Amino acid sequence: MRVNGLIWYKVAEALQGSETGFDERGRPIASSPSWEGPIDACVEVLSEDRVRRYEDGRYKYANYRVYVEIPDLKQLFQPTQIKISLHGEDLGEHPVSSCILLPTVGRVEIIV
Repeated sequence: MRVNGLIWYKVAEALQGSETGFDERGRPIASSPSWEGPIDACVEVLSEDRVRRYEDGRYKYANYRVYVEIPDLKQLFQPTQIKISLHGEDLGEHPVSSCILLPTVGRVEIIV
């Protein structure tokens, strides 16, 4: 796989274990997701607009397709948000539109 960038990712609280401990009364304390990574990635720019588009309550500049290699494809990898760095340039934080497992090639395709 051609590596041209890095990603950091956040996983939904329910997927990473919703409890990190207990307070003084014995009640569970919910975890807050933190950035994991970095992971080597192949980042492709799908479209890049010079004019902002308003979609789903947000302004959108560009769409990206990101491929990452996951050593153990049996583990659950469902990021909810990713930070992308392409050739050392920070492209920002993006919510994940879809995450598709590609077991034949041993990769995960993430579309933001």
